[in-house]
Amino acid sequence: MPTRLLPGRSTGRWLSVLQKAYACIDTAARAGLERMALARGGRPACRSGCAHCCRGVIPVSAPELAGAFVHVAGYCSGAERMRIAHRLLRRPQGECPFLLDGRCAVYPLRFFACRQFFIFGAACAADEDVWETRREDIPCPGRQAKLQAFALLATLYEAEGRGPGQAAFLDRFIRDVSAPLHLWNLCQPETIIAGLDQAHLRYAGTPPTGGQRGLKSLGGWR
Repeated sequence: MPTRLLPGRSTGRWLSVLQKAYACIDTAARAGLERMALARGGRPACRSGCAHCCRGVIPVSAPELAGAFVHVAGYCSGAERMRIAHRLLRRPQGECPFLLDGRCAVYPLRFFACRQFFIFGAACAADEDVWETRREDIPCPGRQAKLQAFALLATLYEAEGRGPGQAAFLDRFIRDVSAPLHLWNLCQPETIIAGLDQAHLRYAGTPPTGGQRGLKSLGGWR
């Protein structure tokens, strides 16, 4: 077994901050969906059981990944934890390791990218990169609520942007601290969670390597 995905562990304040950030992202996503629905009519093509966007490059920060691990430990069955642990090692066919039988095993604590990505028009075709082929069909989340989410996440890194440059700072910050899921060392969830519990995250503010330096202190990057 690559990891101890054990139930019943406690967490620090970071989890409540992450959940508040997710609530802001959800608000931003709803605003984008409402605008697109009014402009285009109809509903998004996304449906339960569709896992197209669970493959490929998924940007994730340390708190988001730790939240997913905590959800697995607290809410997934023993059999599910065993399957996820196996997938953390093998990462079959480039899929998100938290995808089980076409469904997200950590849905309540799914990542920022997952919470705000929807597609209107036709459902995604096999191997289609809709960001490249149909960007106009992807609703744009509400800007202010999205920045509020990033600002909350920044507090976990002891980093806050203020004044006229706050929006630019937060845009840079989220890019710097996020990395493609497949680049993480997913065999060390306890190390990643402990880094959050002990408030070890720091943000140097020097793109594009600032996020990598911060993650190395957690043993996060390979």
